Amino acid sequence: MKTKIVNAKQNCYTIIMSKNKKIIIVAVIILLIVGVMATVMSSGQPAGNAGSAPQIEIENTKNADLKGENKVKIACVGDSITFGYGVSSRASNCYPALLQQKLGEGYEVGNFGVNGTTVQSFGDEPYIKTSKYTASREFDADILVFMMGTNDANTFNWKDADAFKTELCGLLDSYIEGEKKPQVYLCTPSRSVMIEGLSAADAKAGVTGFDVQVDVIPVIGDVVKSVAAERGYGLVDIYAVTAEHPEWVAKDGVHPNNEGAAAIAEAVYQAVK
Repeated sequence: MKTKIVNAKQNCYTIIMSKNKKIIIVAVIILLIVGVMATVMSSGQPAGNAGSAPQIEIENTKNADLKGENKVKIACVGDSITFGYGVSSRASNCYPALLQQKLGEGYEVGNFGVNGTTVQSFGDEPYIKTSKYTASREFDADILVFMMGTNDANTFNWKDADAFKTELCGLLDSYIEGEKKPQVYLCTPSRSVMIEGLSAADAKAGVTGFDVQVDVIPVIGDVVKSVAAERGYGLVDIYAVTAEHPEWVAKDGVHPNNEGAAAIAEAVYQAVK
């Protein structure tokens, strides 16, 4: 009887041990499966991060552009026509502002126009003596758009074409003497027209508002064209753009009105875009 009881206990123990082995095996298998899955998932994470990195970089690049970095910088250098004298709502309707609107966020356009200034250093208001001249050079432009000469054409500043050419070349040289040499676009001055109310002497001599000699403007334009050709600069013939449109000139006979400024902006845009 005792033998039967012992055998029964042994059988029970054998069954329990067998079940425990099965449980252990199953547990081991589960652990192996979990380990494999964890390995697969962890190996996939770096690829996911690498894939998202370019998106972050692109976003940062866009943000940098919006802050003024990595933009093409254009310095518009000139006199009152560049400044926007006589244009209504000047800050948004002068030609550099309109050029900025046309080019968009990838560009930064600086308006360095100063009223009454001359190319010639012996003129009554030489551009090189202004703070805007210094600022335009420190702007570190990629593109220089240069339009000046109207005030050089007045009766007390104009000498001759040779003197103007020498002064123009000297002024332009100051923008390209550094390591960074901007791409240069020269603009001929816009057309000036005779106006009503002039004295008989001025009318006879072809002198319009601000003592500008109307017939000297195209002479200056020819000098600008020759310098552009000799030096390989871009040329924007603003005189040709405005020549057939006296309605684009303000009542003073010299400064473009809003329509004239818009036409100048479009011509420059077509050249530099």
